[in-house]
Amino acid sequence: MKRIFIALLVSASAQASALQIKVSDFNFEYRDPRGDGVASSFHMDKQREAQSVAVLVDKVDDNFSITVSGAQEGRYELKGAPSFMTEAKSMHIVDLDLSFDSEANLSVASASFVSDDELSLRNFTLSCARSQAVEVMDQLLEGRIQKMRLRSNKFSSNSLTTLVQKTMGGIGVNDLDLNVSGGKLDLSAQIKAQISGKARAKGNISYAAHEKKLTVKLSEVKFGILNVTSQVFDELKKNESAQMKVQKPYIYLFLN
Repeated sequence: MKRIFIALLVSASAQASALQIKVSDFNFEYRDPRGDGVASSFHMDKQREAQSVAVLVDKVDDNFSITVSGAQEGRYELKGAPSFMTEAKSMHIVDLDLSFDSEANLSVASASFVSDDELSLRNFTLSCARSQAVEVMDQLLEGRIQKMRLRSNKFSSNSLTTLVQKTMGGIGVNDLDLNVSGGKLDLSAQIKAQISGKARAKGNISYAAHEKKLTVKLSEVKFGILNVTSQVFDELKKNESAQMKVQKPYIYLFLN
């Protein structure tokens, strides 16, 4: 679970504070260490928007080298990508749209990232504000703490399934809805089980840019009328790592 939430709350780091990107209808297939895809349009910074571009991706260590060809030519490097990408043996993305300007908006019809912990998404959307910080990663994190909305009809992974089974007796997560406003977090999802129901979590979130540390204060997790906060923390505690430390009611995510 720790890798999923880090991945959802953190985008790849970049150094150009004025970075602007727009990608439409991107479809992509990847088999470690190479993948290729096609986008109906591509625009970066002050370049003219290009139609029908091909994208070639090569993994070099934990970074990705991206070559764009066709109506527009260019080479880019994606550094600091989340682990569900860097550890993936395969990736499959259908109809991804990305707009990164004064706000960040992402939508994808379906996606799967297969590694030791397979992540699958369907009808996934993410929108968030963007701060005035120097680094793009800090812009996104600070912006998402102020205003973010994440939704997905289906959201599944091996680690999330294990957590849901042990704390709520569920076997699947649908209709995930995560809202953050002014540092206040509200998460809800439909849990599929023998007795299905809605799970709800509330808390607060903050980010210390100088430490690259995200702090989540998880005040309450409920499944129906049952309070399962302690069970959730017990399971998270079992999965502590250098990137995630748990001290109820806090979860600390270290992003460097």
